[in-house]
Amino acid sequence: KWLGDPAFDAVFEELNRRNAVVYTHPNTANCCKNLLPNIGDGAIEWGTDTTRAIAQMVFGGAAARYANVRMIFSHGGGTMPFLIERFTAMARSAQFAPKFPQGFGGAAARFFYDTAQVANPAAMSALSKVVPISQIVFGTDY
Repeated sequence: KWLGDPAFDAVFEELNRRNAVVYTHPNTANCCKNLLPNIGDGAIEWGTDTTRAIAQMVFGGAAARYANVRMIFSHGGGTMPFLIERFTAMARSAQFAPKFPQGFGGAAARFFYDTAQVANPAAMSALSKVVPISQIVFGTDY
């Protein structure tokens, strides 16, 4: 289960009550272990895991329900900056448009994103084009 799944509602209710800051770090989901021989799961899957969590938080409604929780996502939001157009289109769909008056970008801009593994021109450029600089926080794996 990813963050935003209803199974975590009781936890998020308490975090929301406390105005908590929640730092997240990806892991390899059971579905996706050892998919490619000789390529560690963290090389590809962790960025995807982070993106799944962001998508579930936004499209599952937890981000809106628990607006007092300040989420920090690792690795610049994973692949989210590169998939932004897909999420933007999804937020405009008949199913989601009423829930996202500011679009996906407005929802994503409420989160924070750390700089671990994105301290390079391509990744940082993508991230800074989809969220305000104020939402990018320092992070490192060292």
